[in-house]
Amino acid sequence: MGRFSLKKVIIIAIVLLAAFALAYGMYFEAAGRDISTSSVELGIASFSPNGIQGGAVIPASCGSPHTGDMCEPPTVTISPEPPGSGTVDDGGGGGGGGGGGGGGGGGTNATINDGGSVTITWSGPSDATSCSGGNFSTGGSVSGSVTLTPSDPTIYTVVCDAPGDDGSATVTVTVIHPLLDILASPARVRPNTATLLTWTSTNVIAGSCRVTAPGFSRTGDSGTNVPSNSITGETTFTLTCSTVAGPVSDSVTVTILPTFIPF
Repeated sequence: MGRFSLKKVIIIAIVLLAAFALAYGMYFEAAGRDISTSSVELGIASFSPNGIQGGAVIPASCGSPHTGDMCEPPTVTISPEPPGSGTVDDGGGGGGGGGGGGGGGGGTNATINDGGSVTITWSGPSDATSCSGGNFSTGGSVSGSVTLTPSDPTIYTVVCDAPGDDGSATVTVTVIHPLLDILASPARVRPNTATLLTWTSTNVIAGSCRVTAPGFSRTGDSGTNVPSNSITGETTFTLTCSTVAGPVSDSVTVTILPTFIPF
């Protein structure tokens, strides 16, 4: 009989505790106050796969150490990789093509020549759900790379969504506009004669320019009516200069006039 009474007492106590807890919650709700869930979060933390690292509690809902009531923002990295070199031309005279990339700012920024390309690589945290790009498209991918050809200085941004907070990173690409031009007068010569070379350069490193061809080499950022060597066949003269982003070049080709045999 005593054991039956003790069991009834325990049941009554449990019911009273449940009623008290319910009334406590209704009081906070009526008062417009939030019920603290910190103890619940910490309780979940003990079952997190990360456990406790260096004394920092890592809740199961966070992929990084827990700070206050929020997760630390994830880390996002972007690295530009400007490749190669190329040719530039101001539209006059010689050959030459589109601009070329080259060099680099090192670390998080890059410098390229006009017409050059840059490869931007990004990687979001392991718990990121998606990443978006500023001034380029990531397609929502949390990691990847794209090759871009900016014509003007551009700031590229990546923002990744992750539990607790967002993470972002930026990279600045500076574009240099070097202008090179080389002319040959005349551009067609008789065999074993010379031509006169004239060249100019702007937005390049001072003293970095050189004109070369088989058996010919001259230095100088500019030159006017500089005699070439004796030309025996079709010859290409190349003007090459350097910028902080790498080498650039322009060229002109001199051809040989046909030889007529008299009757």
